[in-house]
Amino acid sequence: MKFPYKTIIASLQGFFRPEYIRMCQYKEIQSFRQKEEDWELGDFFLHTGHREPLLLVISSDGLKYGDMGCSCCKGKRIWLPRIDQTISLLGDFENNTLMEFSKWYIREADLSGKILLYPEEFWLAFYMERKHNVKWNGRKWLQITAKQLK
Repeated sequence: MKFPYKTIIASLQGFFRPEYIRMCQYKEIQSFRQKEEDWELGDFFLHTGHREPLLLVISSDGLKYGDMGCSCCKGKRIWLPRIDQTISLLGDFENNTLMEFSKWYIREADLSGKILLYPEEFWLAFYMERKHNVKWNGRKWLQITAKQLK
């Protein structure tokens, strides 16, 4: 029995929120999956080269579900990292990373008055702040000033 990738892809189509997709479009994130040899099992890409965006998945049998190679796709794929992939971008995951993340998340909720509800979004925001010194304002990544760090 073949694994029903097409059915799963169809059900995941609405899984990634538009805000998360916007968060992922930046070069700091996309640089990890620019070349096909960088793609990994279970990678998700949003293909924006067609009328309707398509979700693409790299499968265990080496197939790329969705049309990854069509000529209209060049530069129009957005890698959407899973939570485990975002956490791995942080480097060596230590016990104190989870503690730092917890403190960061509580601080962010206190400062903004809102809490990011989706784990993919808040782990990505944590990664971007920690590694690239930028903060998501709901529309784009902004450089953090020294005043904001206090």
